[in-house]
Amino acid sequence: MMQRIVILGSSAVLAVGGYWFIARSGDESPASAEFSAALTLPWAAVGDTASNASAHDAIRYAHPRYGFSFEYPDTLRMETFSEVTGGETILFQNDAASGPKRGFQIAIHPFEGGEVLTRERIMQDTGMAVEEPREVIIGTNQPALIFWSNDARIGRTREVWMIHGRYVYAITTYAELDAWLAEILATWRFGG
Repeated sequence: MMQRIVILGSSAVLAVGGYWFIARSGDESPASAEFSAALTLPWAAVGDTASNASAHDAIRYAHPRYGFSFEYPDTLRMETFSEVTGGETILFQNDAASGPKRGFQIAIHPFEGGEVLTRERIMQDTGMAVEEPREVIIGTNQPALIFWSNDARIGRTREVWMIHGRYVYAITTYAELDAWLAEILATWRFGG
């Protein structure tokens, strides 16, 4: 029963995220071949906070309930949505008038599957495509699974999923923002 609730909650998060991405999509063209080829490079050293270079000032976000924090560009605004599963979705996005789309979402849901997150488990629970999965370390020492996925409404996405405590954290952005998200997640911390 709990697994069905988590699946329904994940579907709701995907719907909210899908709406957000569609509303922000506009008529922008896909990333160039050179940019696409460089997208996976930052994940090799995602725990290195020195790589978190930004043209803007950073704001440190600290979640009071889940105990994680990270730095994000001050050009993004944040919105929070409570989920019926007991989790929540947090959107970080820029104003559409301020330039190219920038944003990501963090969906947090209760998780009863232990400490290991696998491609098979994600596909089984959500029905999502999981392409090129790879285990990485986020921030100071948080294991995560990164992969590409596809959504019929918004196109290709970069997914970063991790488990901490009894929750799964599913972080999603547009595929072309992979390197940008890697810089942000290099500052991710649990417990401070």
